[in-house]
Amino acid sequence: MNTTNFNTSQAALEYIRNSRPQRVKNGENKQANFDKSLHQKRAEIRTRTFFLQAAARDCLRHERVSFCTRLILPHKSKVDVMKHVEESQSVHFRNLAVCASVWHCPLCSQRISEYRRQELTRAVQASGYNVVLVTYTLRHRKNTSLKVVLDKLQDAYRRTKSGRAYQRIKDTLGIVGSIKALETTYGLLHGWHPHIHELLILDARDTASIKEIDSVLRNLWLDRVKKVGGYASKKHGFKVSDHQANIDEYVTKYGRLPERLTDAEGNQTWSLEHELTKAASKRAKSDTGFTPFALLEMYASSGDTMARDLYQEYAMEFKGRQQLQWSRGLKDLLGVDEVADEIAAEAHEHAEGYELLASIDLLTWREILRRGERAEILNAAAQMNAQELQNYILIYHPDFPRNVNPDATPLRQIHEERMQDVNQKK
Repeated sequence: MNTTNFNTSQAALEYIRNSRPQRVKNGENKQANFDKSLHQKRAEIRTRTFFLQAAARDCLRHERVSFCTRLILPHKSKVDVMKHVEESQSVHFRNLAVCASVWHCPLCSQRISEYRRQELTRAVQASGYNVVLVTYTLRHRKNTSLKVVLDKLQDAYRRTKSGRAYQRIKDTLGIVGSIKALETTYGLLHGWHPHIHELLILDARDTASIKEIDSVLRNLWLDRVKKVGGYASKKHGFKVSDHQANIDEYVTKYGRLPERLTDAEGNQTWSLEHELTKAASKRAKSDTGFTPFALLEMYASSGDTMARDLYQEYAMEFKGRQQLQWSRGLKDLLGVDEVADEIAAEAHEHAEGYELLASIDLLTWREILRRGERAEILNAAAQMNAQELQNYILIYHPDFPRNVNPDATPLRQIHEERMQDVNQKK
């Protein structure tokens, strides 16, 4: 923290005003316009992520997400703001505890899912193997609890993958392993819709035709669903694809938080920057369907108690479950290391290429938390150098004057003008 002495209110305000970054004139260069657009999109994502995390904290007060990216680690005394030396939009806090909950926390979900996406990419690109994308689902009704549908789905999947029948299918089709991902959505018409995506890794020398894979696995799945007391449509209960475009899209979009932007008419739209562990963050395909984080956003934005109750139901049922489950021995076969969610959530702490931009003391950090402006700090950091950010953080310090001269510009106005400058900086 900068130790500038605030002797007078007016002097302090002038100090903040004079530390603003210089604006770039309109039309100065095309790259500046592109950088501005990139900054705005990244800023929207950061703001939305912290907004949703605050809502999750409100819904799940006794879960680890309640202190995630808020609590300073015991052996640390300050919060560091880190910035990548080459990618200026890549910024994060350091020395904060994380919850590492891929289901509850929008921020940790984003980080962990990105780490898992890289693992999936290695699996799909492994030489000597073919990949098939399979989706398992079953019938679900409006008034059926998530627990009931999820338990039947998981039970049917376990029965499908165990026993002599599946072992014979593995040998016949050349299956060397699989990667399972679990997700759910909620539909206003049909209730909870949990489903499983699975990448089947096949030996390229023995791979059967897609028609044969579809036939034998579909029949086995439908039979196992029936044995657990459920029902799966022959047409919609099982899907399989070996189209490389579908598989590449699935992996590339995995774990990406959607950007909530607007179209030319000003209507809000969702981008397509995610496809699997995005499970928790994406908007369902149907206009009447919502993912858990979409439900969370409905509660955060409008106070919708039904959306809150549904999110809490989801959080309870998915807690402790694995996001990705690799079949035994597959990671060793493909040379993928075993990394826990806790390590994946903190991977950015040890990433190369970052430098310290500013440090925030405990009292100042508490004020930032009280105002709910963690995203604002990172958005400013993405556009400022070290000195500019340190000056900017001063307005959060408890010693910063609150009772300013009546003739002086109000502090809040100074703050808002400063953020406008940040947003317009190229």
